[in-house]
Amino acid sequence: LYRRALEGREKALGPDHSDTLLNVWCMADLYKRQRRFTEAKDAYERASTGFIKALGYGHPDTVMCLKQFQEMMDVLGTSEDIAQDRVETQEIIEDIEH
Repeated sequence: LYRRALEGREKALGPDHSDTLLNVWCMADLYKRQRRFTEAKDAYERASTGFIKALGYGHPDTVMCLKQFQEMMDVLGTSEDIAQDRVETQEIIEDIEH
């Protein structure tokens, strides 16, 4: 259902619209609950990057999505790529909160 909703929003609004990104974020959460962690990470990354561009760093949706993205990276462990993503995300969150 989320996939079809996402496809419809991408066609109607474009892939970078905040409403489209909200669907991506919901899919990330669903994937996480289904323990499909790699797909969840990819969706959180797409949503958080898009929110930063569309809404800015200080927007509540951006901040929450970044925090959930960081939590997802904690679940995935400490591979070099994941560790670098986690450091970058933590730096962004710290900048926002200070």
